[in-house]
Amino acid sequence: MRSWLGDGLTDRKPLSLMLLDLDGFKEINDSLGHRAGDTVLMLVAVRMREAVDPHVRVARLGGDEFAIILDTTDEIELMETAHSVLRELAKPIIVDEIEICPSGSIGVTIALSSDEDSSDILRRADVAMYQAKNSGLGAALYDAELDQFSRSRLQLAEELRRGISDGQIEVWYQPQLDAATMEVSGLEALVRWRHPTQGLISPVSFLPAARRAGLMGQLLPTSWRLRPSATSTHDSRRVSTCGSRSTAPARAAGPSFLPQLYATIAAADIPVDRLVLEVTEDSFLADPQHTREVLLEPRSNGVQVSIDDYGTGFSSLTYLRNLPVQAKIDRTLIANVATDDRSRMIVASTIQLAHALDMRIVAEGVENAADLAALVAMGIDMVQGYHLARPMPPTRVTRMGA
Repeated sequence: MRSWLGDGLTDRKPLSLMLLDLDGFKEINDSLGHRAGDTVLMLVAVRMREAVDPHVRVARLGGDEFAIILDTTDEIELMETAHSVLRELAKPIIVDEIEICPSGSIGVTIALSSDEDSSDILRRADVAMYQAKNSGLGAALYDAELDQFSRSRLQLAEELRRGISDGQIEVWYQPQLDAATMEVSGLEALVRWRHPTQGLISPVSFLPAARRAGLMGQLLPTSWRLRPSATSTHDSRRVSTCGSRSTAPARAAGPSFLPQLYATIAAADIPVDRLVLEVTEDSFLADPQHTREVLLEPRSNGVQVSIDDYGTGFSSLTYLRNLPVQAKIDRTLIANVATDDRSRMIVASTIQLAHALDMRIVAEGVENAADLAALVAMGIDMVQGYHLARPMPPTRVTRMGA
């Protein structure tokens, strides 16, 4: 398929590419088995072939992804063809006596004079395919303004790569207070990027680029090495009580992640049971069983595990039952807990459940005194938020005596 694209780009003839990804194909494989899945793929290929003109080239790229190469740049014609393919796919098929109506998402892009090789056009078609999937429209023409992988973002990733090697990554700390005493009982480690021209950049702006560029494995260990600076003049056993780190099980399952984590703990002379590894709740939704298996390893070595953004997903009770974890209630539930009856009932019930399971629970995003008072009255264990203390560099942590 790449050779077809390469030849077309070399000849500078009209050329367009469609990428099709089947929706819900994993569920077919999981429910009916791989043989049934292979049958579906073969029928999809036949239907795609029948839905387009004989001279149009159709290829399977792998898994449940297909490509269609056309010798036209007419956008109306391309979108009509894409929807024709989707209509053909949607006709019911019988596999193992079960009726299945396949559906998919198609990304469409047109070859440009600036395209140097097949990777350029493949990237744009892939972006358009995800635009189609996220929008629910079925088919989408590449839109540069919606391209999260645009050149500016690619440039950001390259600058971040240099920033990591040049030591521009910093770790700031946000105190967590014991709700009973209002004394600092932990610190959440929050990565920051000291950009040479843009100043201090928050993780919201660059972590997505780091994930897409595969830089998380370099970013986190780099920031860990700065951790002792927060404890250089204080007892690290106290200051680093809750040096949390939000990550995903897929990252924690990498071959170097946990060894680097353990080495950092040893180098900073931090008692292992005082480090909390935060894992985002959406990670559990993606693959609960795999997540459980991954997180049992650090737990068996004494590292505590906490669920970040608790309350934003739908499988919470399952992993609370299966894993010895802490939980951090998401800020969306904490906001206005003093005045919103529904939020208050949800938070109060969550705290009661956590305590019944012998779990400690943290409320993040505490922004005012009324919400803080309500949380304390409910029996929350720890609180964190701008009303109490903002994220700060290690030098300020030391000065405040945390």
